Amino acid sequence: MLHDDQRPFLSMKKYPCEECDNRYSQKAALLRHVDSVHRKLPPRFTCQLCPRRCNRMSILKEHMKKMHGMVLVTQKMFYRSRADFSQIEVEQAKLVLKSEMGF
Repeated sequence: MLHDDQRPFLSMKKYPCEECDNRYSQKAALLRHVDSVHRKLPPRFTCQLCPRRCNRMSILKEHMKKMHGMVLVTQKMFYRSRADFSQIEVEQAKLVLKSEMGF
């Protein structure tokens, strides 16, 4: 049973999953859910240092930071130092040591 203070949040989740009881406030979140849970699509993003695979780039970035102490800025450019901020083109996704980034 929902409390009165929870009812406004239910109306914000206007995208229901047709296969289960989950609801989402954004259509993209619903599509991600359907792809990963019901359609069982394989994860799109792969760690370059271990076998870890993720459905979202943000999860891969968090994994890289926690598990490998590295920061993935983008797949085509990265910054060498906070003072420099020069863009370096690379052939594939490059990683920068967290210590080199000054974090």
